[in-house]
Amino acid sequence: MTDSRAFGARVTSVVQSAARRRFAVVTIEQLAFALAPVLGGFVLLLVAGTQVLHWYWLTFLAVAGSTIAIYRIRARSVSNYRTAQILDKRLHLEDSLSTAWFLIEKEANAQNRLAILQLRQAEEVASRIQPSQAFPFTWQRAWMVTGVLAALALALFSARYLVIRSLSLEQPLISIQVAPVFERLENRILAKNHPPADLS
Repeated sequence: MTDSRAFGARVTSVVQSAARRRFAVVTIEQLAFALAPVLGGFVLLLVAGTQVLHWYWLTFLAVAGSTIAIYRIRARSVSNYRTAQILDKRLHLEDSLSTAWFLIEKEANAQNRLAILQLRQAEEVASRIQPSQAFPFTWQRAWMVTGVLAALALALFSARYLVIRSLSLEQPLISIQVAPVFERLENRILAKNHPPADLS
């Protein structure tokens, strides 16, 4: 029996490359679930200040988000054979790659002409495709939420610096913004109740 891998080197290369590509796409997509809680906590920290929300909450949120992301990545991991099936379905290859991968894994006998013919046809198909065609990087909804939180965090951080001229996060942002408003309102009320004396 001759190893059928000698007849399916290109198929093996494409399927393994597609598996790595899919893993990268899934990982990037799921990273949004790790970053979103951290950014959300940072937004709350910018608003409430460290007097209310301590830094260790960000660590807790980071650990929780990372745990969720790792779990989701592991739950979405598939075998190389399943990857070949996904390639066949998305690129309309009529089970060419998955059948070839099955024969490669089973080490089809080189004397089996039908198996060798299938492998050679799959080799021709594999030479014309790119894994990125089946597994493109897309802008998922989770990344949209993460992007909005990142923009909000940047805006709040800039607002804090413009108001208090400091990078300290100790004082709550709400009290920073509300106090001057009440102070101006109080001055106006006092001015109305105590008009300036007539000096003439």
